[in-house]
Amino acid sequence: MAHLIIKSTIAEMVSLSLSEINDLQTGVAIGVQVLGYHIKGDTPDPIIYYLSTTTAPDDGGSVINVGNLKMEHNFGGEVNVRYFGAKLDTITDDSKSYINAIDYLRNRNAPGKFIQPVGGSYVTEEIMFNLPNSSTFIFDGEFILGPQAEIVIGCLKKKGDSEEATYNRNAYSIEGAGLAAYRPNGIFDSELCCIKVVDLHSSKGTFKKTYGSKYGIMFYSNFGNGGLSYNTFVLGFHHDSKINVILKAEGGYVNENIFIGGTFNHTSTFPGGAETRNIMVCHHAINVLNNNRFICPSLEDNHKEAVAVEMNGESNLIMHPRLENGNNTANYKINFTEKSLRCQILGNGFNVNSSNIQDDGLSSYQTITGEVAKNASSYPTLDLQNASSSNNNTLISRDSQKVMTFALDGIGNIKTKGDINYFGNLLLEDSENGIYRGVFRGSGTPSLDALPGSIYLNRAGGKGQSMFSKTSNTDGTGWESVPTKAAAVPDSTATTISELVQDYNNLLSKLRASGVISS
Repeated sequence: MAHLIIKSTIAEMVSLSLSEINDLQTGVAIGVQVLGYHIKGDTPDPIIYYLSTTTAPDDGGSVINVGNLKMEHNFGGEVNVRYFGAKLDTITDDSKSYINAIDYLRNRNAPGKFIQPVGGSYVTEEIMFNLPNSSTFIFDGEFILGPQAEIVIGCLKKKGDSEEATYNRNAYSIEGAGLAAYRPNGIFDSELCCIKVVDLHSSKGTFKKTYGSKYGIMFYSNFGNGGLSYNTFVLGFHHDSKINVILKAEGGYVNENIFIGGTFNHTSTFPGGAETRNIMVCHHAINVLNNNRFICPSLEDNHKEAVAVEMNGESNLIMHPRLENGNNTANYKINFTEKSLRCQILGNGFNVNSSNIQDDGLSSYQTITGEVAKNASSYPTLDLQNASSSNNNTLISRDSQKVMTFALDGIGNIKTKGDINYFGNLLLEDSENGIYRGVFRGSGTPSLDALPGSIYLNRAGGKGQSMFSKTSNTDGTGWESVPTKAAAVPDSTATTISELVQDYNNLLSKLRASGVISS
């Protein structure tokens, strides 16, 4: 009767006796049940290996060489990395276990599920989690990165790769506690990342922790006909990388992504210098990075040279940020560079003052000290409309007692309890061939073009020169001074007819001189 050969570890299976091998070859034994990998019980469950004719090489997990035999276990579409020999003891190099487990799943050419259990995996190589579309990754442990190691999610095109290869990956799901990768000793001057997320579409995931590299997490595209877009990612605790989170494209695009939460920080002694950033959206001259949204990031830093956010691109959004820097609060900036267009801060967040905004582009932002809306001229900055009735107010300002002090209604009426101070000309109606009727201002005698009925206020003043009225013409002529004080009419002391005539002539002269009557 056929039986199972029971072994505690893979090493014991590799060392089968000649009689056990004979039992497998003759069918007396149907397979070998292994109770663990390195020690009994270090894998989730025992598994059975069967004698196989596969030509696949020994991968340390699904195919094991036993002398001249090959023993095989079919994991199907779900693999726990411990079945490929990962120890997760923070000391042993687990790189090969991850690479072999991922290769096994990828070669199935079907969606797979990769499981990293609780523990710390020390890795010294690039680990590329590049599985077919709709695959799931469950990360409950952490990666401790060696000097050259990176964790890549997606397919990173390499030099020499075929341009026809498929690089975009769709509908990935990163679950569990979330992906955590860090470099304990820190390497800040190389181009290394802790985690690089490449050319994903319509995916979701949680990134738990990074620190110790030039880039903590890089959301990246280098594929000319593809990119990273329509993803939703939850960001955890990312600190002490020179740039904690960076969005960057080289040959592809990084658009339409949502980043939720995240706590970002640098210690006061972090060696990053003036390049220290928490979030950076890079500039790309051809494929402008656009419509990326950061929801409620907590930008709490202690490095005096740190920049909270450096924003390039178009229509990128930060919603309700928390902004704190214990060593440089006043100069801790969200910087919209000259390469930003229609980027925004929506909601005044926490501790976001207008002094914390550096806007060298055309951006809009709301702070606890005010709101600024700027846009290119072809884009309206504010459009107020009341759908119920044009007579209703569209904009209202109230004082601390909630009493209305200013209102603008739908047909253009302005109501105010305060002064109206204007610093230009007050134009009262549309122009006729570019010439307006209104109230104008200047210094000295007017010579500006205006329609008849206009008024000119002379800042220089002067008797009979403070105000002018446009009585004719549309060019700079036709301005006449408006008297501001009628000539005094003295009491007459005349006692004769000739004296009365003289007083009358004197009065006419004064009225003409003051402009009350014409000459």
